[in-house]
This record gives sequence, C-alpha cells and structure tokens, in this order.
Amino acid sequence: MSRFQTLSTAALPLLLMLCPVPSHTASAFLDEAAIPWKVNAFEIARWKTLIGGDEGGQLDEADVRFGLWELAPNAIYHGHRHDVPEIYFITAGAAEWTVGAETRRVGPGSVILTPPGAVHRMVNVSDAPVSAIWFWWAPDGRGAVFEGTYEFTEPAPEQPEGARFDDEAGERLYAP
Repeated sequence: MSRFQTLSTAALPLLLMLCPVPSHTASAFLDEAAIPWKVNAFEIARWKTLIGGDEGGQLDEADVRFGLWELAPNAIYHGHRHDVPEIYFITAGAAEWTVGAETRRVGPGSVILTPPGAVHRMVNVSDAPVSAIWFWWAPDGRGAVFEGTYEFTEPAPEQPEGARFDDEAGERLYAP
C-alpha cells in the first residue's frame, strides 16, 4: 500500500469520527454522485457539500461541513479569508498553497489546516484539476461561524487560458 493510500485510509475515518451522523438524519448513507457540483462565480473552483450545509441533498449535521473540492487546471484561487476553520486533504493534482505568510507545494497526501480568519490562496500548477476532501467545523459548537464573512483579500486575477470549469460543470451559487 502506498503512503498516499495509507494516509487517505487513516485520514477519512478520523474526519468522519469528528462529525457523527445525527439520529434525525433519514439515512446514514449518501452517494456523492447524486450531489451536483456547485461552481464559484469565477468558474475555477467547484465543490460538493456531502455533510452539513444548506445547499440541498447532503446529510444533515449542524456543526460540520464536509465534502469534495476541485480547482480547475492552472487556475488561481485568489486570496480570501473566512471565519470558519478549514482542513483540506489533497487527493490529486499539484498546487502552490499559501496560508498566511507560508507557501508550500502540495500534492496527494498533503493536509492543509487554515485557522479562522487566515488569508489563504491556491494556485494549480498543473494541467489537471487539484482534488481534495475539505472539512469545516464549528469550534466549541459555535455554529454562527458558518454565517460569518467570506472575504476576498485581493482582486480576482486574470486566469490562464482554459483555467475554468465550463458551465456544465455544476450549479453556480455565488456571484463575485
């Protein structure tokens, strides 16, 4: 078994242990293929919220958000911050990832922790999407963090040619 397979085999159950499915959920199972991708207004990032959230279709949980995320080939997700702490577990692709003043090249098996309010940005350095499992949580049960600000801290950059998901990649939720 590769190091990546070992890490992903260990990481996913750990994340899922942090967000048990509540008893009021109709089912403890979800087929991620049944959840459509949501695409940001810049058409460079898309995600599926599988647990928590109010986008529809996912398993219900008040204190966590969990799902899949992708950054389009060669795309730049410009600097932003939000009140919610965030974890990414990279499953495919390569990116230059910045959290605060620290930048690292990340790939499969990398884990990134973004504290609440920390400015972060991602630059896909390949011709393939960067894929990740993402996780947000409400520290100490403070669910209000999910309603907090999501602020871009720099202007949207000009994207390289082809650095976007097309209109058929999912439902656009947010305007720039």
